[in-house]
Amino acid sequence: MENNINQIKNFLKNKISPPKYAQLYASKNYDELNNEFLSIWSYFWKNNIYELDQELKQLLNYFVESFLYYFIKPDYEIKNEHSIAYLKYNSIISNIVAVSDFKNTDFQLEILKHSPNNFIKLLTLYSMRNTVKFDSSRFFDVSPYHASLWYFYYTWINDYASENTFNNIVEHLQNVDDRLKLATTMFHEAYFCCTYLGIHNDKKIKNKINSILKPVLQDIQINNTPDKKKVAIVTGKWIPTTAVYKSCFGFIESLKDDYDLALIHLGPDNSRIDTSIFKEVKQIKLQGNNITIPDDIKTNDFAFAYFTDIGMMQESIYLANMRLAPIQAAGYGHPASTYGAKIDYWIGGEHVELREMAGDNYSERLVLIPGLGQHPVLPTFKRKKSRKRKSNKIIINCSWGIKKINYPLISYLKEILDRSNKQLLFRFYVSGGALYRFNNYIPFKESIENILGKDNVEIFAEKKYDEYMELMEEGDISLDSFPYGGYNSIVDSIYLRKPFISFEGDRFFSRAASQLLRELDLSELISVNKDEFIDITVNLINNDNYRKKLNKKLMDKDLNQTLFFSGLDKNFKYAVDYLIENNEDIKNENSTEPILISKVMGLTV
Repeated sequence: MENNINQIKNFLKNKISPPKYAQLYASKNYDELNNEFLSIWSYFWKNNIYELDQELKQLLNYFVESFLYYFIKPDYEIKNEHSIAYLKYNSIISNIVAVSDFKNTDFQLEILKHSPNNFIKLLTLYSMRNTVKFDSSRFFDVSPYHASLWYFYYTWINDYASENTFNNIVEHLQNVDDRLKLATTMFHEAYFCCTYLGIHNDKKIKNKINSILKPVLQDIQINNTPDKKKVAIVTGKWIPTTAVYKSCFGFIESLKDDYDLALIHLGPDNSRIDTSIFKEVKQIKLQGNNITIPDDIKTNDFAFAYFTDIGMMQESIYLANMRLAPIQAAGYGHPASTYGAKIDYWIGGEHVELREMAGDNYSERLVLIPGLGQHPVLPTFKRKKSRKRKSNKIIINCSWGIKKINYPLISYLKEILDRSNKQLLFRFYVSGGALYRFNNYIPFKESIENILGKDNVEIFAEKKYDEYMELMEEGDISLDSFPYGGYNSIVDSIYLRKPFISFEGDRFFSRAASQLLRELDLSELISVNKDEFIDITVNLINNDNYRKKLNKKLMDKDLNQTLFFSGLDKNFKYAVDYLIENNEDIKNENSTEPILISKVMGLTV
């Protein structure tokens, strides 16, 4: 995390000019005034505020006050090319206003309600930080294109930790207008985040996104002559430090002796990609508003295409709606159904999926292999038998991605804090890119500190793996997130022998942690509702002897024979073998019942 506070202050000192703004407005030179404002919003698109002092806050107040003063004036004009830019900066504007003393744009929106020519101005200033409410269908009545831009850009704020922002993003994602258009390639935040909030509305949103992608893809012709030995792995995350790689590598490696593997890398070039098990590597990336498919993918001989993490890259959503191979499957790299894309099968874990909910949880045919459907990579970090603590407080590890952090979950932590008889320190380990992007960091941090108290919170991001594990090792217990739980973060906690409390739900991402606990004979740490989650955690905090007992129980576990046992990897290969050999017969069944690989292959579970 670069300390750039002085750079930002110098930029604002040289750029902000209220006298110039006044002169441009008086002369009705609105184009140039828009350029002045947009140049600053563009700067904050690329430069993030990591810390705040009084001087910087005053500069932000100075600019925000000037911008809002002119922007809401009835005669202030915004041409179309400027309107598109303002809508793109909706999240930037919202976050910078939140950092300033203005906090939100409620006052300006109230004025704009009754102003002429207010449409673009409303869409620019209306975000999840507002308490003022509008009927979003009215926006689509005026212009489905501009309303669609607003709908997607609204989702780029990554702060669900306050009650207001959480309720607003849930309401926003639940209101999917039939007139929604593919107005921007920046739609994947809506596709990606809808599952994390537990609103059971991701099916509707993903169905809509899948449908609006079809016209864009209809002219792309894929000529496929399948060779049963050719398998494509589609991902933008095949890098050893990613959670996708860690949980999928063993499975994909199990294919390399019997299949010719091709990696289809999504997104920009990356020198850290592990190509060791692939015969060839191809690349697909967005260029502007279009996806370009190379000729050697347009014409291919893949019999099977496996998508490890649909939704984590924009390109993956496009490709999931295309037919690269006659058989297409996905898995738990990002464990959420596409709900209507061209994915035939979902390879999951027999020990963790609720079979009776297969039709609700997946649009793909569920194929269940023995185990959890993921296999962790043994961490390279060397545990320390004893480490000098930097805090006298009970340290609670919350290794949660930013989209997993929501107001209900933070409110549970507040109840735990209030009921504890010890001082607590909640440590949040949040991925850096999503945390800092679009100046999310300061408002997000303040949302959590406003509930839990500044002295009870530490937020870490952009830590190297060993640094992250060292901090985790200092912790006393770990908590799983809900409704979207963790997997690799839980594996890290187990490896460090830290007790963790799970919160079990009805989909894989809220069941994996609980299954790990069962396999470790620690079912007492599984909760199935809010009260149990809080009670188990408070007991573990307050009861030193109980906590030590669980620590010892974990220390005595031979994880190489339980968690890191590689014998299950071949079950993934059995699933691929079976699907390639029996795809036509399976399709003719016209069934949604899960396929049990243990049954059809005669395996011992």
